[in-house]
Amino acid sequence: MELQLKILRRNLIEGALYAAGRPLDIEELSTKLEIPKKEVEELVRVVAFDYLEREGALIVAQIGEKYQMQLRPELTETVSKFAKGGAIAERYLRTLTVIALKQPILKSTVIKIRGSGAYEHVKYLLDNDLITAIKKGRSAELSTTDKYADMFGLPKNKLELKKMMISQLGLGEGTD
Repeated sequence: MELQLKILRRNLIEGALYAAGRPLDIEELSTKLEIPKKEVEELVRVVAFDYLEREGALIVAQIGEKYQMQLRPELTETVSKFAKGGAIAERYLRTLTVIALKQPILKSTVIKIRGSGAYEHVKYLLDNDLITAIKKGRSAELSTTDKYADMFGLPKNKLELKKMMISQLGLGEGTD
């Protein structure tokens, strides 16, 4: 019976990570699934290791203190075309990447880097709540939102987000 209970709890954690579509912390998993925190910590690691070992399309990524089921980074771009609501057009994604890596960044600087088409890109990203704009003189300071971090499985902390992006994109140092 003990083994069956452990398997059930492991499957509940796996199911929760799948169903949530956002990063979950140990506390939330423990509370909502009614499983002791210590056991959740152990089982999350078991699930994450299982996914790494099976070399499938999905992994369980640790994002700060939270865990999220997501696509392997090398598959994201190709498979994102099938995501709910469709993929974000590459032109918007490129502008969004510049903003995320350089944030906070002035809109005028983004326009210099990406060209005049970036006016439309910034409007699209604002309309879709992926970035925020705070008026700074004649320009606006742009930063990513929590929705952006959740959508791409990145930490909400801007410094951690930049570090993870640099590592995922293989950019190395000097991208600040």
